[in-house]
Amino acid sequence: MRKKLYVSADSIALSELSLVELAKDFSAMGGEVLAIDEIHKYKNFEIELKQIYDMLKLKVIFSGSSAIELEHTKADLSRRAIMYRVNGLSFREFLEFKKDIKLKSYSLEEILNHHSDIAFEITQQIKPFEFWSEYLRYGYYPFYFENPSKYSIKLNETINSAIEVDIPSIFKIKYEYIVNLKKLIKLICTSEPFKLNIKELSSRIGIDRDTLYLYFEYLNKGKIFNLIRSKSKGDNIFSKPDKVYLNNPNLNYNYCDNVSIGIIRETIFTAFLKTKYRLYIPKKGDFLVEDKYLFEIG
Repeated sequence: MRKKLYVSADSIALSELSLVELAKDFSAMGGEVLAIDEIHKYKNFEIELKQIYDMLKLKVIFSGSSAIELEHTKADLSRRAIMYRVNGLSFREFLEFKKDIKLKSYSLEEILNHHSDIAFEITQQIKPFEFWSEYLRYGYYPFYFENPSKYSIKLNETINSAIEVDIPSIFKIKYEYIVNLKKLIKLICTSEPFKLNIKELSSRIGIDRDTLYLYFEYLNKGKIFNLIRSKSKGDNIFSKPDKVYLNNPNLNYNYCDNVSIGIIRETIFTAFLKTKYRLYIPKKGDFLVEDKYLFEIG
């Protein structure tokens, strides 16, 4: 008897069968582990997952490619599910795919205190700069390794899906206004992160300031932007972000006509550290990390 079952939530087979019914039948046949992929494409999935959890002795593993939808339902499932966000590849992880080499990971504190020793250890195994440019342009999303020549096409499809499907499914934005989100991405390409002119951006897109701030937040939630504010502003979405970056340098190289190495450095710093640490914009310097470390990127 098979104890594990994999299903994709967007399959035709599930169009006339609920997840609860499927789970009941599988459990009655001795099933123990139910794996559900693309869960975000199943309407009201959080309600049925709660029913399965409460009714059945069944382990459920679910995944979805829409981070924004899963994050939106996180509170509903908080007592029943542990949710993990899979971030883009770090340079270390990229090298593991690229060269089949495993390098040790280090905390920020270890790097700051022992960077010379760490650098020496790494360069005994590999020459990092040989692959650094490739990583900046193509290495953040793991589907690069499926078909490198089609990476830009796949990346465009992924970002378009986030903008055209994922964001409107959660936030109240009409389909005809989705083009404004795309315009905003291009405009950020031509703006210095620390010299945002909110009035000019609003005028060029044709929206008011509060709507612009909402668009910033939508693209931040969709992991297309990284917004960094001063500590005094907190998470107030209707306050001007002190800096706005594209989420990772692959997006800069894919969408921006001119790519500044200075902006790339700050973008990659933000992408690497924001997943684990709290970042703020200080009065002096570029970044304040955990209210403890002050960084100047150069």
